[in-house]
Amino acid sequence: MVALCWQDEVLVAVRARNPGKGLLDLPGGFVDPGESLEAALVRELQEELGLDVSVQPFIYLGSYPNIYPYDSITYHTCDTFFAIRLNEKPVIQPADDVAACQWLKIRDVPLPRFAFESTRTAMARLQQSPLQA
Repeated sequence: MVALCWQDEVLVAVRARNPGKGLLDLPGGFVDPGESLEAALVRELQEELGLDVSVQPFIYLGSYPNIYPYDSITYHTCDTFFAIRLNEKPVIQPADDVAACQWLKIRDVPLPRFAFESTRTAMARLQQSPLQA
């Protein structure tokens, strides 16, 4: 997952599918076999938002355990959390499993509205980081 940060805002996504349909999330997804975390991040942002971040520096902020129930199977995952500090606010085209996106003030992000505990924890960390300044 990645926090796309522009000034004092972060882009949050609304999930289009279960688990957590209609709840908030950060853009991202699963890493394919043979793919690095960074390559997966670039691919997922292209698929979900139509955004090319291949030349942007990523800041690694941590990893968090997650439980992802899908198709009658409960997956135990480890979610990695990156941030990208953008120089300009991009045009976003929600697609794939993203129903909509919105820019929110980092300090005002409603943590309880996130679909997953791992994302709530990651966002709480972002709210306390120097990135939000």
